[in-house]
Amino acid sequence: GNKAYDWGEGERVPLRGSIFDQHKEAHARQERQQRINESTAASQSEFCEVGGSALNRKNSRRMTHIVVAFRGTANSDNAATDANIGRRVFEAMSDRRRNYARVHAGFEQCWGELEPAVFEALIDARKTFSERVRLPAERVAIMFTGHSLGGALAVLAAYSWRRRNDVPGPVIVYTFGMPRVGN
Repeated sequence: GNKAYDWGEGERVPLRGSIFDQHKEAHARQERQQRINESTAASQSEFCEVGGSALNRKNSRRMTHIVVAFRGTANSDNAATDANIGRRVFEAMSDRRRNYARVHAGFEQCWGELEPAVFEALIDARKTFSERVRLPAERVAIMFTGHSLGGALAVLAAYSWRRRNDVPGPVIVYTFGMPRVGN
């Protein structure tokens, strides 16, 4: 057919088996989202969703993905974040000798508020997901994606995630209509 991306002849691997598992996973997802909501400013709390999908393609090694999706600008608070165009040092890209990496101040502030809760949710999701599909964590790819403001957050999140020393596995970034993030 006329597909944007051909996944081949593979089959999707379900994340949930029974009704109990579905309820348990929905509850865990709700708790992760609640932790994100509680630890961030009200205007930022709906930015991020952490979820997973698994694909087993024939004639290829099995790889699973956890998707971290950030939405774009949706309200006046988000527009204020977009308008905060000053530059700040982005700690994840800087070392002690140099502070050359500067990013959009609004994006950096927004990501700074989201980072702890998003990473906590992502670590929990990766552990649960790798156990569910019976794969080691280094075989679970983390995909960050977003549109507009969400794309900028996806870039900062992916870089911050990769800089962590204890993070095995591939990191993938797809952004759509993303503004310039930094220098």
